[in-house]
Amino acid sequence: MQLILDTANLDQIKLANEWFRISGVTTNPTIIARENTDFLQRLYDIKNIIGNKQLHVQVAGTSWQEMVADGLALVEKVDRDIFVKIPSNFEGYRAMKELKEKDIHVTATVVYSPEQAYIDGLAGADYIAVYYNKMYNSNMDPAKTVREITQLFEMNHISSKVLGASYRNTRQVIDTFLAGARAVTLPYPILEEFCKNACVSAAVEGFANDWRKVYGKKTVKDLLA
Repeated sequence: MQLILDTANLDQIKLANEWFRISGVTTNPTIIARENTDFLQRLYDIKNIIGNKQLHVQVAGTSWQEMVADGLALVEKVDRDIFVKIPSNFEGYRAMKELKEKDIHVTATVVYSPEQAYIDGLAGADYIAVYYNKMYNSNMDPAKTVREITQLFEMNHISSKVLGASYRNTRQVIDTFLAGARAVTLPYPILEEFCKNACVSAAVEGFANDWRKVYGKKTVKDLLA
């Protein structure tokens, strides 16, 4: 199971990279624009933080020619191993095929159906970004969609990985993995929610209080010295 951070905020990326075993970072035009900073420099800064971990960056072009040109520029200017995010639509399918023929990593994005994922997989996309919460908000069944895509890939020996994206809460993330996805990308606030549990906080505080009654402020290391 891969955990990827969905942000272009450097403070969040630094924190997540230090505290959690993340596999990389995903961005999109909205996320990048939100930072209101130099585009190329921000990508350099992210790479400096995460090192050899994955960086997924979406194209801005809308025709397949523009998408391919954007992808080639990203590979040339940022990193040869960058994952170029391509929208899963008619123009995108051609762009994915062209980029994969040049041995460039591709992430298909804005995926809502097994039909899209099927074409993405045939085009050779490395990851298929399925928009979980956006499907839920549209009265679709995201867990069923993820299951169908993973089954379709397994039956046809397609190596593309389902990458869950677009989340409202941690339960949706877990449901994505249980449905067969091999990776998720989520914003830092959702990642942070995995560490919050009132029952856990109460139990830890109880342990600390009981310890202090007998040993005061001494730590286990102090007592073993």
